[in-house]
Amino acid sequence: MTKIAIIGGGIVGATAAFYLVQTKDNQVTVFDEPHGQATRAAAGIISPWLSKRRNQKWYRLANAGTQLYPQLVIDAQLDQRAYHEVGTLITRKTDVKLDELWQLAQARLQSAPQMKNIVRWSPQKN
Repeated sequence: MTKIAIIGGGIVGATAAFYLVQTKDNQVTVFDEPHGQATRAAAGIISPWLSKRRNQKWYRLANAGTQLYPQLVIDAQLDQRAYHEVGTLITRKTDVKLDELWQLAQARLQSAPQMKNIVRWSPQKN
């Protein structure tokens, strides 16, 4: 039997635990404090594509998570209400900043087709 300890019961820890216990030889224990912030702060938001974090490893992990999550709902036999694609709304105070994000979105669409449609709204376009 393989004993596995997972630190943190947020979306990453819970997902890892779920898949690890699928192997009967694994004994998985999740250690979690009720005062975590990451998952609670994200409130279920899985949309890393417009992040300007320079940490490319984080981006690749988050992007892979967006691809995994719909499959996790099926694998865990969760109610279909557990995941619903609703989109992301990004605002900026200047057109220059919005243009930067628009270009970033267009570039990342190549490696993240799950972004699907990118629409730029304006005050004139209700």
